[in-house]
Amino acid sequence: MPDNRAIVLDHMARIARGDLDGALALATDDAVFRSPDGSELDKAGLRALFSQLAPLLVNPLDQTIVGTTCEGDRVAVEATAATLLANGQTYRNRYHFLFELRDGRIVSSREYCDTRATDVFA
Repeated sequence: MPDNRAIVLDHMARIARGDLDGALALATDDAVFRSPDGSELDKAGLRALFSQLAPLLVNPLDQTIVGTTCEGDRVAVEATAATLLANGQTYRNRYHFLFELRDGRIVSSREYCDTRATDVFA
């Protein structure tokens, strides 16, 4: 049986360090990623979002995993992240993610965070 917690934490670590290809390799081809605003992205959509964000970040995200809860094919992760932005401001946020896996691969994720914290990107 796959270690779903380890798969999710590997996925998140790859995203934090900018290895989007590696992170997406841990997801199924039909995976769905739901953003805090409720929009749903497929793998191509998530790749496009990250390509738009990359020029705004000076450094990779400094991510801290606060805790995880695993139940079968569902993994919940509480995390914090911070980074310096190209506009000189510091981005900091708290997150909660819920991942669902099938056969050791991510099939969906839902992200929750403080959307007011993203105002520093403007």
